[in-house]
Formats: sequence, structure tokens, C-alpha cells
Amino acid sequence: MQWIQYSIIADKIVDYYEIPYTAVDWTSMVYLLTYAVFGWGGSCLLDILGLRIAYLTGMVGTCIGAWLKLISVSPDRFWAVILGQSIIGCSEIFMLPVPSKLAAVWFGPKETSTACSLGLFGTQIGIGTGFLIPPIIINSQADSSTTRQGLYIMLTTVAVLNTFLLVMLCFFFKDRPPSPPSQAQLQKEEEKIKISNLKQSLKDLFTNRSYVLLIISHGMATGVSYAIMQLLNQIILKYYKDSAEDAGRIGLIVVFVGMISCIICGIVLDKFKKF
Repeated sequence: MQWIQYSIIADKIVDYYEIPYTAVDWTSMVYLLTYAVFGWGGSCLLDILGLRIAYLTGMVGTCIGAWLKLISVSPDRFWAVILGQSIIGCSEIFMLPVPSKLAAVWFGPKETSTACSLGLFGTQIGIGTGFLIPPIIINSQADSSTTRQGLYIMLTTVAVLNTFLLVMLCFFFKDRPPSPPSQAQLQKEEEKIKISNLKQSLKDLFTNRSYVLLIISHGMATGVSYAIMQLLNQIILKYYKDSAEDAGRIGLIVVFVGMISCIICGIVLDKFKKF
């Protein structure tokens, strides 16, 4: 949700902080930048530390960033927005790989794709909420004081919700099931993770023609998709003034259709294995 919460109301953020649209774009791009730089390290730490410690680390960082952004509700403190978004972006390196990792650790071979798709479903719900809620709280007619009040409401709600989820994770999120759900997971648990193995894995992947094609095609599709979602407010308002809430609804529709497709594809993959 926090990835897109500023971009979808870019027109009001530009007016409130008196900054260019490019600065607002960076509130979202910083997520992609930090993940591109640190994502591989986060995946490695996820294997080394285990699901629980890695995910709690990411959630603590997310909470810190969310609370930090509360001090940004002043026209001269846009730097606090970027700092908070950067901290949350760095924390995402522990959290985004979790759905596939959790599916492999907790579910059997006939369930992993469905479980992974449901994990991604949760991520998409967050993005969809990020599209829908901010334009409702801070509409296009809001003046400076109304925008200030709306930002307080939005940021406080997100910070409190993240803190609640962190507490729930501390009490209820377990690292792994009592016994491995598959032979592959049992074999992996018996292996000692070494950096040399990780390096060899990277070498094997990037010399695999099919994997390289997958990276290129997935990167292009994801890049175009993220660009449209990130700039949706600016695209819509250029042609349809006072339609900020409609931009949020359009983003929600895009995400909702993707969520349905994600679950269907997960079920189909588990059934037919035609990756």
C-alpha cells in the first residue's frame, strides 16, 4: 500500500509540498531502486536467517518507516517522506520473496503454486488499497489544511496497522512446520547453506538460456506495468481534470483483474505443471 500511496495523489502532493512531479515519482521509484540493488542480498539472508527472523526484520523496518513519515506532514519536510519510503523500500527485500519461500517451506509439491499465488494475492490487495484509499481521503478539491489533515489520517492508520501486524507476527508466525512437506524441502534442510553455493547458483541461472529469457520478458512486462500504475494519476488528470478518485478506481480495477488471474494461474500450474 505504501508503495503507491503518494503517487496516486501526486497532484495534491505537488501542491502541498511545492515540489515537481519527479520528486513524487521518487516516492515509488525508491522501492524499485532499493530492491534492484539489495534484492539478491535479501533473498540470501532469507535462506540464512529463516522465514521468521527475516520477515520480522522486514516488518520492523516497515513500521519504523511508517511512523517516521508522520513527521513529514509539514510542507517543508518532504525529506522525511523520502527517508521513510527508503527505509520501507529496503525492508521490502526481506518481504517480497516470502510468498514463494513460504509456499516451498510449508506446502507440498501439489500446493506450492496455489499457495504462492495466494501470497501474491495479499500483496496485490495492498497495492489495490493504496490506489483506492488515498484519493478518497485527500480528494482533488482539498485545500492545504484539508490535505494536511488527510495525510495525518492516512499515515497514522497505516502506521497503526503495520504495528498491529508486527505484533501478530511476533506471536503467531512460525519459521517452518514440524516436518518438511516435501522430499525437496527435506533435502534442502539437510544441506548447509554456503555463500559458495549461492554464487554457483547465480552462475548456473545466468548461463541458463530459458532463465535469461524469463528475466528479460518478466522485466519488460513488470517495468511497463509499474510505470503505468505509478504515473496513473498524472496520466488521467492530464486529460480528465478533477478525476483523481477515478484514477484510484482504475488502478484498483487493474490490480483486481491481476489478482483473479494470479489465483487462476496458480491453480492451473498445480494441476498441469505446464510452466
